[in-house]
Order: sequence, then C-alpha cells, then structure tokens
Amino acid sequence: MSAPLVRPGPPLRATRGMRGFSLIIALLMLAVIGLASAAIMRNATSGDQVANGNRLQTQAHQAAQLALRFCESQSRLPAAARRVQALPPATPPAWTLRPTWSAGGGAHALVAADMGSALSVRVAPQCVLEATTAPGVYIVTARGYSADFQADASTGSTRTGSVVWLQATLDLGGESAVSAGRGGDAGRAADAGKGRNGGSAANAGNAGNGGNGGNGGSAANAGNAMGASPGASAANAGAVGASAGPPADPAVVRRRLWQQLLTPPF
Repeated sequence: MSAPLVRPGPPLRATRGMRGFSLIIALLMLAVIGLASAAIMRNATSGDQVANGNRLQTQAHQAAQLALRFCESQSRLPAAARRVQALPPATPPAWTLRPTWSAGGGAHALVAADMGSALSVRVAPQCVLEATTAPGVYIVTARGYSADFQADASTGSTRTGSVVWLQATLDLGGESAVSAGRGGDAGRAADAGKGRNGGSAANAGNAGNGGNGGNGGSAANAGNAMGASPGASAANAGAVGASAGPPADPAVVRRRLWQQLLTPPF
C-alpha cells in the first residue's frame, strides 16, 4: 500500500505591513550614530577653540603687564632721564584717543631692550604715562597683544586675535617735593634751626649788654659768649646736617592707588 502524496502548500509571504521595516531601523540607527559623532567632533573642536582663546588672552595680558611695569619704572626716574615722557593733563584723557597710540602720538612701544630679555613679540606692547591735575599723581595705561593680533586700518578695532588694556594710578608724592629730596627738607629744618638759635643767641647778647651796663660786665660778657656759643654751635650743626644730608632721590612710587582692566575705548 503506497503512502499518500503530500502536495506542497503555497509559499509563505510577508504581510504587506512588514515590508522594509529592517531598512528603516538601519537608517535610523545610522542617523543617530552620525549625529552623535558630529556632536562629539563639535565639542572637541569647541574645546580646542576655547583653550586657544584662553592662551591668546593670557599672552596679551602678560604683554600688557610687561608694558605697564615698564612705564611704572620709568616714572621713578627723573624727568630728564625718562625714555617715556609724561603727557600733560588733557580732557578727554590722552589714552582714550586713537592718535595717541599711533606712531609719534605719545605712546611708547616696547623693544627688546625694554623687555630685558630675548623675548620677541610680533606686535610690540605699548604704554602711556599721563600726568593728572593732582600733584604727583600719574596714570599709566598699557595694552598688550596676542601673536595673531590684527587691527582694522581705518578704525583701529580688533579684527583677529586678542588685546588687553590695563591701567594703574600712581602716587609719586609730588615731583616738586621729591625732586628737592630729603636734602631740601633738611635744609629747611636747618634754616629754621638757624633762626631759632640765632634768636636765642641774640636774646643772650641783649641780656649780656644789659649785664655790661651793671656791675658784672665781664661776667655778663662771659655769659653772653657762653649763651651764644650753644646757639651758634646748634646753627652750625644744622648747617652741617643740611650739607651732609642724603642726595635728592628720584621719584619713587609711594603707592599704587588702583589697577584695573579696561574696556578698549576704540
């Protein structure tokens, strides 16, 4: 007895709604991976840009500090020995004007000798020493640049790179008083001493003359001489003290009133 024949049924077919589902999932996964990769690359690039910006800002800040300290050191010197001459008081201040920072405008551009080292910068830092209406008070303004700094030729504003402005207000104690120095103070004290001692010697002399009119003339004359001698010796000592006093000192920075980071005025 033979086995019954089994006829093959119709082939299995995917339902109409399941067609292309794997392709859609694959495309979605590919898009997610692509977006994640782009975000990671963008974050890495942004981090590099931030780090480079901080480096350039620090570089410009150090150059500005160098220029600021140089002009401060120049302010300690006598006016005839300064390489940076103080600008007179003006309204508005000279440091706010663009021509001041151009060639021949009063700003000093530091060279290698001013920096005191072999440091070379592409754009030299600048500083301005400006007097104020207050005696002995000066304003020092400096600006430093990064290595990639470029300015607009027409407006002077920054196109690329970084620039830092710093300003310090110095109290030199009055150049007129400092130029006279301690010797001048000692001289004035000696002159006052001479006047006081001379007055006491004169009074002693008058008393001596009165004593001469009386019975003890010789004693009064001796008293006169003895009374005048201390005054004369004190006056002479005052004169010697004035002549032997210390020489006139150059202007010294008694205190830095304040230092601030400026917003570029142009």
